[in-house]
Amino acid sequence: PTLAPTIAAALPDSIEGPPAVLAMRIYLAPLGVSLARDLSAGRAVIDADDDDATLLRSLGDQESACAFDRLARTWLPDADAVFAASEADAAAIAMRAGLDRCDVVPNTVTVPTTVAPRPGIERLLFVGNLTYEPNRLAARLLASEILPAVRRQRPAVTLDLVGPHGGTLDNLGRVEGVRVTGAVADVAPYYASADVVVVPLRHGTGTRINDLTETAVVHQ
Repeated sequence: PTLAPTIAAALPDSIEGPPAVLAMRIYLAPLGVSLARDLSAGRAVIDADDDDATLLRSLGDQESACAFDRLARTWLPDADAVFAASEADAAAIAMRAGLDRCDVVPNTVTVPTTVAPRPGIERLLFVGNLTYEPNRLAARLLASEILPAVRRQRPAVTLDLVGPHGGTLDNLGRVEGVRVTGAVADVAPYYASADVVVVPLRHGTGTRINDLTETAVVHQ
């Protein structure tokens, strides 16, 4: 919140009194609410997206989860509206933060109407933001445990890990049959050249877009 006056002063005068200030994610709620006050905004809106505290607890990080809960209890009641991406997350956030309501604004995904025939080259694919800890854990599980087990039955199977990872998964590129691409401009060619899209997620909240998108691709 101490950054709000500096940010408000740096903005053009024409921004004074905006209809709303929108803060994306709970950790930015202190800044979003404070900036809305300083700008005399009509509304302070927090898009929590998903339930960070539940995710952190599932990863064993109790200290950070409790910190998120304290932050939510302190700042979310001062917002005019709080959103989450799923009914379950909205209910959990509202309960722990002491809110009368937390509305749902679901994530959406465009499912292709047609999908090309599988190329038949025995290629597995996992696409995601691989700087996100649940995705990073899934990628390591897929490359180090699942793929070797599959290759014992089908030695030609390969795996593409597609998405930004900040160098944290470079070592997986040395695993036989694994290609780590990093961020790419267009994921469509990777989907088109894959036989099976795999989503080995053990942690996560929200609407699980990976599951929705990739299940649709596989079944079509």
